[in-house]
Amino acid sequence: MFTLLRQSLSIPELPDQVTKLTIEVLYYICSPDAAGEREFCSIVLESVADVHDTIVDDPTDDVEDSFHSARSEVSGLSTPTKGGRKAMNAEDARERAVKEIVINMKCLHIVQCMLTHIVGHLKDNADLVSMLNNLVVPAVRSHEAPVRERGLVCLGLCALQDRSLAEENLGLFIHFFNKGHAALQITALHILTDILNVHGAHLFSSTPALLKVYVKAVKSRSKSSDVQAAAIMATSKLLLGRVVTDEEACQELLKSLVIAYFDPLSASNQTVRQALNYFLPVFCYSRSSNQDLMRSISLVVLHSLLNLRDGLEDDDEADVDEDMMGMATIGACLVDWTDPRKCYGATSVLEPEKKHVNGDVHLDFALDILDRLHTNISSKLIRCMPYSFFILTTIAEEEKKLIAGLFSKLYVSPESSQDKLREAYEDISVAVDDGLCADATSRNSLYKIHV
Repeated sequence: MFTLLRQSLSIPELPDQVTKLTIEVLYYICSPDAAGEREFCSIVLESVADVHDTIVDDPTDDVEDSFHSARSEVSGLSTPTKGGRKAMNAEDARERAVKEIVINMKCLHIVQCMLTHIVGHLKDNADLVSMLNNLVVPAVRSHEAPVRERGLVCLGLCALQDRSLAEENLGLFIHFFNKGHAALQITALHILTDILNVHGAHLFSSTPALLKVYVKAVKSRSKSSDVQAAAIMATSKLLLGRVVTDEEACQELLKSLVIAYFDPLSASNQTVRQALNYFLPVFCYSRSSNQDLMRSISLVVLHSLLNLRDGLEDDDEADVDEDMMGMATIGACLVDWTDPRKCYGATSVLEPEKKHVNGDVHLDFALDILDRLHTNISSKLIRCMPYSFFILTTIAEEEKKLIAGLFSKLYVSPESSQDKLREAYEDISVAVDDGLCADATSRNSLYKIHV
């Protein structure tokens, strides 16, 4: 079986799907320990050398100017010297170039399949280091787009096995996202997300441009954006898996996801809607800290969506505006996602109704609303969002009515902390005495939470 697989893997015409299965079976045949993994890598790279050497029709050809000789560089042998170059006409040169691309793509596919199975450290395996320097890196630098893109995938897989390599190439992956076409942007997003999952979200703080990549991709407003869908699923996994822990980064990412959910231009993107329909309630109801994070961005989201709706009206996009959910409904969704009674807890099975739970999150929500209504620039919002989502000089009357109406939807629990209850009651009592809300609906909403 081993001999059959090894011989089959050296056939350049072997279909990619068969190649993938061949490498998978070959991996299981080898021992799962470190020595077996090194043997597995050595065997596969020997096959890569055999496949790549099919480019060389004659030993006297100038292989130094081609991609590289996999036999000479992967296995450490000396590169053949120049000499005796055959004269090739234009047609022969074109056929040779096409053959090189096909063979290079095949070699990189074999390497890609191999890298998906190994888990050891890259620098501990000399064969892998040689493969990286002599096969993957030249592929990334290739002028041929297919070779370059497949080389990028292999480089991303190598980066998963070495943190320093990942950190060194973050800028490269970000560059490919910023400058690449849609498919390449999706590939770059997948690579960056895998790196964050493996090496940790500290890369957000060390590389500020990384956060901008995700926010930009999530905000790519289009009725059928595959890039936006890939970014939303990647961002959702980072937040739901608690890979990202920095508060500022979490707020920025969550804000972009919520706005994308209510954006009418994403209504027809079923992948986006399906992903967010699952993510947003699961994220909020799984942890009280997640609900508090949602609470901290809720008023900012409402303000941004109001501006978004006004912009659609100014552009006379009536058909798009009709698809946008009503602002009152959006506010109700934000309150519902932060409802402490719906949050999972250790007692949720024993007390399914959960009538009395800690409701500090909604008391903080009420204080945020009061703070927003009292002042033009909310000191509490600025405290919880140091990156300053918005700076306002005035607050529109419509926004006042909208956020004041949320008072009646908030849940006040007797199990909330006493200090928080006293603080909220004192501030709300002052708001009632001062007549903070002018219209009847807002006053009734304020009176309700006061009672």
